[in-house]
Amino acid sequence: MIAVDVSVLEHEATGIAKSTLGLYAACKKLQPDLDLVGIHRDGLKSNTDGVLRDVKVGHVLPRKLWRTLAVPSFCFRSKPEYVHFPWNGRVAPVTFGATTITTIHDVLPLSMPNYFSAEEEESRYRSKLRRDISRAAILITDSEYSRSQIKKEFDILHEPVVIPLATSWKFRGGRDVSAQDYFVYVGGYAERKGLEILLETFLEGRKLNQLSSSLYLTGKPRFISDRFAGLLRQSIEAGIVFEKGYVEDDELAEIVAGAKALVYLSLYEGFGLPPLEAMTVGCPVVTTRGTSLPEVCGDAVIYVDPSDRRSVIAALREIEQNQSLREDLKAKGLERSTVFSWTKSAQMFLSLLNRKGRSRQRNE
Repeated sequence: MIAVDVSVLEHEATGIAKSTLGLYAACKKLQPDLDLVGIHRDGLKSNTDGVLRDVKVGHVLPRKLWRTLAVPSFCFRSKPEYVHFPWNGRVAPVTFGATTITTIHDVLPLSMPNYFSAEEEESRYRSKLRRDISRAAILITDSEYSRSQIKKEFDILHEPVVIPLATSWKFRGGRDVSAQDYFVYVGGYAERKGLEILLETFLEGRKLNQLSSSLYLTGKPRFISDRFAGLLRQSIEAGIVFEKGYVEDDELAEIVAGAKALVYLSLYEGFGLPPLEAMTVGCPVVTTRGTSLPEVCGDAVIYVDPSDRRSVIAALREIEQNQSLREDLKAKGLERSTVFSWTKSAQMFLSLLNRKGRSRQRNE
């Protein structure tokens, strides 16, 4: 049995939720007899049917005590062989003989300047992550960049294993998927995503009559800063930006497939799922060379320097006006996206567990 802490699925499906289900759905296809149990405290907002047996445990406990009491209790009673904590650590203190796995998707707060408001806040973050890493016998991460940062910031007993993310989106074809009159951004509203730069780019591009397309923002709206709020209000009032809010995955894939390009000016990424999703459905991508993004995108996208808005505007204008460029980026993106698949990642994951299991048997 592999028990998986699926409490991330209690929330609207973001990258970690989608990647957790994607990995285990592929594992189940490769090994249909695999016993997968998803444990959680509250109701789930994602459907686990056919992937994990849904087991609700410890719902009467306060949330802050759930992993401390409910998860160890489940392990003591059910005796899983493995327990996986895929939500950036958050590892239970004991698992009663089960091999503990955790996925640390990134340690970006330690790379981003001025992320912490005080030294004490950074110290708490480091202490918690150090504790979670020490509790895990298997440490997984998403990219070579994230692996290097984990090793840089922490003394680790077990070498982090890179198992890349993938996507369940499919290219549907049959139409010019970049012919519509909008660009799109997909992701969270966070400072590291370059959203202020993105809005400034479109406002300036319209002011200079260099851009004619609008911008769709998808993702749960969130207050970032007073400046961001002002830019967003100005952009919406000018009819340049349209907020779509949180969008379910099937609809989101349609929006992305219909865009002229995904514009992803993120400054810090542990992987970069939206560019991969965009390439998979034939949507051109404009992004940055920061952190892990070149690992994902290769030479299949247009890279820009987000500090040079005029160059970003020029790249977007070229995409607007040059259909052959869009088709070239679409073809390159589709080819690049085949590097990543949940089947490949699941094979890596199951092979890792098998090696660990054999090693444990030899030591018993």
